[in-house]
Amino acid sequence: MPKRVHDENMADNAADEEAPPAKAPAATVACEFCGQTFTTRGMTRHQNKCVKKQAHDIAAAKKPRCYRFSILNEGVFENILKFLGNQTLTKLQMVTGDRYAQCEPELAKFCCKCENDNPVILHGL
Repeated sequence: MPKRVHDENMADNAADEEAPPAKAPAATVACEFCGQTFTTRGMTRHQNKCVKKQAHDIAAAKKPRCYRFSILNEGVFENILKFLGNQTLTKLQMVTGDRYAQCEPELAKFCCKCENDNPVILHGL
């Protein structure tokens, strides 16, 4: 029986092949509110409890919404003030850009995108 020859290079290669592959490091993300870093999995849990995020959400909820109208003259401004009495309709029209039956035709010429969409209502027929 031949004698085994020990080669140092073979021993090192064999040890490398038997070792389990190294795990890739988990991706980390910084919280945009407090700056702490978390894994992507832990970020959702953190943002549910983050004090600075909760303070930001409360401040955003209290911020008043403003709507901008281009005012041509005082008569139009007066019509806009009358029209703004129904805020729900105003918000709905600004978001959707549609025209509704309760929309005043005089004001629609200046603030609604749909002034020509419905000529029957526009001319009061």
